[in-house]
Amino acid sequence: MRILNLIRYKNLIILIFSQLLAYQFLISDSCFVFEPDPRLFLLIVASVLIAASANIINDYFDINIDRINKPEQVVVGRGIKKQLVIIICTLLNLITLGIGIYLSKTLLLIFILTLLLTYLYSAFLKRICVVGNFVVSLLLALPIFIVWIYKPQGSLILICSYSFFAFFTGIIREIAKDCEDIAGDKAGNCKTIPILLGIQKTKILLKTLITGLILSLVVFVSYLIAEKYILTSIYILIFVGGFSVMILSKVKYTNTSKDFSGLSRSIKIIIVLGLLSMIFVCF
Repeated sequence: MRILNLIRYKNLIILIFSQLLAYQFLISDSCFVFEPDPRLFLLIVASVLIAASANIINDYFDINIDRINKPEQVVVGRGIKKQLVIIICTLLNLITLGIGIYLSKTLLLIFILTLLLTYLYSAFLKRICVVGNFVVSLLLALPIFIVWIYKPQGSLILICSYSFFAFFTGIIREIAKDCEDIAGDKAGNCKTIPILLGIQKTKILLKTLITGLILSLVVFVSYLIAEKYILTSIYILIFVGGFSVMILSKVKYTNTSKDFSGLSRSIKIIIVLGLLSMIFVCF
């Protein structure tokens, strides 16, 4: 169970479904007929291994910070020895590169750059204001877009829209998590937005970003209606838009670390709801 917590298995499950949904409902020739694709399976495995490796190496560098923020969840150095963590991470990276060599030179290059970026993030980029949030959000958006790189067909506008949605909601969630982890981040000399601006100004920023998300959803829905994706439009307005408005109204009352933890979980729900809307594209 400790290894599952270390690799954030719940997030990996969301990643798998996001790529399967993108492939089946945005890219595949037939939405309602699933044709097993061994190469797609390898792409998903590689994406999962990259994400798992990123989570492991991040925990490796954040031992002291996590002992303050989430002492009960610390695995590296307790449940799993540091040396074993490095071995596991190295093996995952080697398997990923092997899959990249088999799939294509383009995907291999993307895998190499992504692995390098995850290491740089964990080592020092996360301590730089905004840069760390941007990198994590970029890594959240990449799994959807990389499916189109693997098989460049279907609507590129839809692929880019869902990738942007993952990126933008990722930015919001990372800022909320920074508010949750402010104590440990201060001890770890991280220059996060809440540390530099303070909680109250960060809450204003969060409300601004969530409002921006709602407005971007309105623009996206306008496009969907113009393209006759009526059911998808209705779903996004009711579930994704409605839930976003509800969260916006709650930011005002979010003050403690526990409150921001709940806000972070709520934003993850928005992400899942948004990804599920891909299903309705074919109706």
